[in-house]
Amino acid sequence: MLFIEVFVANGTVGLVFDLWYMDTLADLGSPRERVRHFMKEMLSSGRLVAGQRVPSERQLAKICNVARMTARAALRELESENLIRSNGSSRRIRSSPSSPLMSSTIALLSHEPTTVARKPRVGEEDYVRARAMQTIEQNGFHCLSLGLSLSSRADSLAHLFRERPRGILATYHLANSKVGEALLIGAANADIPVVVYGDAPFVTEHHRVVSDHYRGAADLVHWFAARGRKRILRVWSKPKEEHWLQQRSLGAESALRELGLEVLPEVCLPPSPLSPDPAVNFPHQVRLMLGYLLEHLRTSNPPDAIMAMDDTEAGAVATACSHYGINPTEDVLISGYDNTWAGNPVLSLTQGGPVVTVDKNNGLVGEELARLIIEVSSEKFQSAPRENPERRVVPHQLVELLSSSIIPERSPVEAV
Repeated sequence: MLFIEVFVANGTVGLVFDLWYMDTLADLGSPRERVRHFMKEMLSSGRLVAGQRVPSERQLAKICNVARMTARAALRELESENLIRSNGSSRRIRSSPSSPLMSSTIALLSHEPTTVARKPRVGEEDYVRARAMQTIEQNGFHCLSLGLSLSSRADSLAHLFRERPRGILATYHLANSKVGEALLIGAANADIPVVVYGDAPFVTEHHRVVSDHYRGAADLVHWFAARGRKRILRVWSKPKEEHWLQQRSLGAESALRELGLEVLPEVCLPPSPLSPDPAVNFPHQVRLMLGYLLEHLRTSNPPDAIMAMDDTEAGAVATACSHYGINPTEDVLISGYDNTWAGNPVLSLTQGGPVVTVDKNNGLVGEELARLIIEVSSEKFQSAPRENPERRVVPHQLVELLSSSIIPERSPVEAV
């Protein structure tokens, strides 16, 4: 049994092994054969996998007790056998061919298992996955759905890379995590095409499908302005480091300036504790809204419109306003996002809700993710695959949840 550990630090392969193994290598005949045996043993044991950097000539010479020139010659032989590939002074383990099954399988990776107990609502990420899986299968491919914890070790992906699926799809929360970063690096090293959902800065070198949060927020501001609302307050309960939330803020501020309206400071709440029971989460959200909105609502010049982060939080904003005697369909209009209000589990707990929301078209997002990974994975076998990553933007849609005839008329705000 071979007791060897492989570790990678700052891109450098390190090796820790039992001293008795050097004696074993010494019995293998020629010095060159020692290096070849060592490398093949590392491959067969899974210590080195496709895409991983090969130990340096100096390391191999020391481990196998051979001259550096001998190690170099052995590595060239392994290159000729298509076990490793060379790019100048850097060598990596060559990807092995996929099995017939995996060559027609696209892996769909998410931060949680796909929910099968119920039909997902259109605004949920489950809906993106469901439509992506459906589109993949309709195009004659298999789909392997995997849920990975965001705290998973990066090396938990090694087995997936060894199996070499045709391509990989990464949904939003996974792609925008540390595990997602490891996924993108490992897949690139293993020459497996990847398409991600989202537009975080570190995924810009990859094919991706995105929702236009910038334009969605801007359209909400224009919708409020068309109904005479001039003081539009933004209320977020996520860290501003979230790329999509930054885009929403920028879109809203751009539209406010275009209309000549004051850009009110954002209200940023701490995140609510997560629980599968909305009866636990929602009252906590309402209490937060009551505290954080008080200074904004109890003034001589309060907001006449509030943009909430999503439909559920719009319900919490409306309930907080009602507690303060403010009518959430007359005195102040509230917008949500994601179009999950119909059938929302907090409906029975609220005193009002959003009058308008944004549908990100999650079904179309899932379809475009599937189409793009099928296209990119097919191009891998062509002589001239696309050179630059593609960014596909899925259009959103404003959805009015309350008839305009119920909303009190005010003079619309015109762009300056």
